[in-house]
Parts: sequence; C-alpha cells; structure tokens
Amino acid sequence: MALLETSVSDDLPCGGSLISDRHILTAAHCVKARKVVGVRVGVHDLNERQRDCDDRIHFKDDEYDSGESEEEEEAVDGAEYSASCGPPAQRIPIETIVTHPKYSARSKRNDLAIIRLQYPAIIGYNVIPICLPLTEQLRAYRPADSFVTGWGLTETGQRSAVLRYAILPALPLPDCAMRIKELDRIIVLDDGHLCAGGNNRTAHCHGDSGGPLQYVSDSTRFVLQGVVSFGVKTCGAKIAPGVFANVTHFIDWIVQEANVLN
Repeated sequence: MALLETSVSDDLPCGGSLISDRHILTAAHCVKARKVVGVRVGVHDLNERQRDCDDRIHFKDDEYDSGESEEEEEAVDGAEYSASCGPPAQRIPIETIVTHPKYSARSKRNDLAIIRLQYPAIIGYNVIPICLPLTEQLRAYRPADSFVTGWGLTETGQRSAVLRYAILPALPLPDCAMRIKELDRIIVLDDGHLCAGGNNRTAHCHGDSGGPLQYVSDSTRFVLQGVVSFGVKTCGAKIAPGVFANVTHFIDWIVQEANVLN
C-alpha cells in the first residue's frame, strides 16, 4: 500500500499499490485533481511522527520538501527505529505519471494511472509489490470476498490515521449497474469496472481513492483485483456498492506501461 503525497497539505490523500519496485498503480482522478510529488511506502500509522517513529528512509536526491531540518535528518540517520514503531517508511519522489489515454472523469471510465518512482523502493518486510493477475488462472478467478485498504474517512466522518481495511463481498456487474443507476443515472458501468460491497454499510470512502481491492490467493499472496475509483458518497451511511477499476481488464496496458515483465 502506498500513500500519495502532494505539493500542498492534503487532508485526504489518495492511495496506490506498489506493483514493482519502481511503479505505483493508482486512480487517474487522484493525479489529475492534484499535483503528486512523491509517495510513501511502508507506512501504517500517519501519526508516527508524533511518537518519534518517523525514521523514514530518504534518498539523497529527494527534491521535494520533507519538512525536516538537516539536523533532524542527521539525527534520524543515526538512530535505530523503535521496536514498537515497526520498520521505517520510505518517502520517494516521482519521476513520471502516465494516465490511461481513454480516462474520462465525466463517465468515470478507465480510471487508472501509473506513477514511476525516481528510485526503486527498498523491498523488505513491510514493502512488497502486490501480485498482478498475469496468469489465465488469476484472471479468471472471482473471489467471493475481497478487501479494500486505506486511510480515508471513517463512518464517523473523521480521517483514519491508521491504515484500515474492510471486507467486501463481490457483486455481479449487472446487479451493481442497476443499483448505481438508481443512485446516479449518468454513470454507465462496463467491463472496465468491478463492484464490491453493498450488502451492509461497510464501504470505501473519501481518501481511499486509488487504493487496492485485493484478495489472498491459494498461494497466500495478495493479488490486486481492482483500484478504488468511486462510490456514491455514502461512506457507510447508506447501503451502496463501491466501484473499482478492473485490473484484469486493463492488465495489458499496465504491463506495457510499467514493464513489469522485464
């Protein structure tokens, strides 16, 4: 799970998924609506700084402001992170952003973007690329339940400082399209969309955009199924499904742009 960082203070930043040591898959509307300057990977609690846990890994040519003085960074470099804080997060500037060429904000289609990092993420215990559905078996598999993760608003209307997850049951696209149309007649779903949830008030919310819809495969690996695209702004207040960009549908474009097979 990755957290996108912008050039201005953003109370509800988007998320993304590390799909290689150099690439983040996120939603196109996340990079179109704001200027993304970097990403953080390996972060769990956004308030770790307040508990002296912000022993992040920095890269020497990091061009965007981390908000720390040179003295603070030297102190961090020489310190060991507390066992209660977990491994340090990594803050990495971006090199390029590519949005899907057919992305449409109005119709909410092809809502995907790929961020290339200036430097490879350091892969380790808390930073591991998620699996893509590259095989025919994974492309054909339809899990009964998946889960979504993010730091978005909770049902109380407050942003979560800690990475949270919600288990969502799969919802067939025709059923989802009918329910979405009842709430918003302009939106027409197609094979580029996936739906999940809608059986109770569990849902993704503002600030979860761009994050992963994922499941655990038979080999106990996390597989990326969808990218949080949009909901009908219920945030758990009403029963409504969430809509995701269907990663399997766009896998050829993702592989080509991210060179994940090389």
